[in-house]
Amino acid sequence: MEWMAELCGAKVVKDPLLFTGKQRSTQLVVVQPDAEESHAGYRALQKRALVVSRGWLLDSVATYTLQNVDEYRV
Repeated sequence: MEWMAELCGAKVVKDPLLFTGKQRSTQLVVVQPDAEESHAGYRALQKRALVVSRGWLLDSVATYTLQNVDEYRV
């Protein structure tokens, strides 16, 4: 997934804490939500960036078009 995002021009960081408010680009966290997992961890990430399912990246690559992130928010 990281490789795919980088090929599309994304900068990948390993830790969301590395996000800064000084970026001039949209900061996304791509996650693979698990039905058994709590969404509490995602809420903490949402304070720093948009949290979307990995389907957003896969669908965007498959269609060569950025998908609407609102439809993939976690």
